[in-house]
Amino acid sequence: MQAYEQQYPADRAAQVLLLVPSPGKLGFVSRSFVPPRPGERFGRWTVTGPTGHSSPGHRTVQCQCDCGTERFVLVDQLRKGRSKSCGCLRAELTKSLITRTRWKGSHGMRYHPLYGIHQGIMARCYRPQDVHYPRWGGRGIRVHEPWHDIRVFVAWIDENLGPRPPRASLDRWPDNDGDYAPGNVRWATARQQQETTRLRRGTDGRFHSLPHTVPHQGEFIGSLAQQELHRLNEARRAQEW
Repeated sequence: MQAYEQQYPADRAAQVLLLVPSPGKLGFVSRSFVPPRPGERFGRWTVTGPTGHSSPGHRTVQCQCDCGTERFVLVDQLRKGRSKSCGCLRAELTKSLITRTRWKGSHGMRYHPLYGIHQGIMARCYRPQDVHYPRWGGRGIRVHEPWHDIRVFVAWIDENLGPRPPRASLDRWPDNDGDYAPGNVRWATARQQQETTRLRRGTDGRFHSLPHTVPHQGEFIGSLAQQELHRLNEARRAQEW
């Protein structure tokens, strides 16, 4: 304390002159500097010691945070309010904000194995910006309303379908044109999904699915070929007229 008083007299009128370069001019000009006094508070910081230098023109002062952390802090940062604590204040405010607002009522299932599947089917069915929306939401396919809550969705899948098998995905079955709903979903491999893959858009403007049994696929493809032939014949007659 005595050393501090000797370095900076108690009379605040006795100011220390700092010589700093004057922009655009040769030589130097003086700028007054009044150091913080021990016991002075800045946010959670309390000045406890004399000032020092971190680099030319940047003065620091020894401070102690309310949490007990001690360090040298830039005087300029203290006086401009840019440094209010050692970091504990920000941590407390962030924790309080998360608790009170953003994550209030959070489902807490961000890292559940079914989280990505749930997000995917919701985007395909309800988000027009999604690249897959025309083949799902655009066809009128929806998700069972209680399943909009991921907790309900996960609980039903775990109870009725069990854990996700390796390399399997959630498939709409037996009705490939139906919604994601109880009784119309299953875990399916890529080969199983090929059996219900939509072949093409029909002449009626709708997407059609292949039959579930292989023997009927030939008949189905033949009917689509007849529809296409009929469409071409009608177009040719229109041109002749």
